[in-house]
Amino acid sequence: MAELLQRLRERKLVQWALAYIAAAFALIQVLDVVAQRFGWPDVLERLLILALAIGFFITLVLAWYHGERGAQNVTRTELVILALLLAIGAGLLWRYGRMPPPGNAAQQGPTAAAATPARPSVWKASLTKVLGDVMPITPSVIFARTV
Repeated sequence: MAELLQRLRERKLVQWALAYIAAAFALIQVLDVVAQRFGWPDVLERLLILALAIGFFITLVLAWYHGERGAQNVTRTELVILALLLAIGAGLLWRYGRMPPPGNAAQQGPTAAAATPARPSVWKASLTKVLGDVMPITPSVIFARTV
């Protein structure tokens, strides 16, 4: 275990992971603001989050294999791991990039939205009851719809 921790320190894996997480978080926040201002579709944000998640693992692999000082060569194992990560990432982007978000009535068409009555979900009803017991305000204020 001590040897593994020493190798992690030598390769600066934790530093690379934290730096990537911070940069990805900042990029997601900026994209969220810009996407809301320009009315971009939600699928762009989902694709970016998936791409950044796969990029996190790619960063870890690259930091592991190239984190040590000195001349570094690309090994066959590294290429296989990177190819697998890229294939998984492409599959996830293809799968979730084409799917409409769950419960989006605008994607289903105008007749589907008019045909389904609006009813609260189970978690919403139970949360409303819990919040109504705890908070002095009415729970309907918390879940008020803004149109």
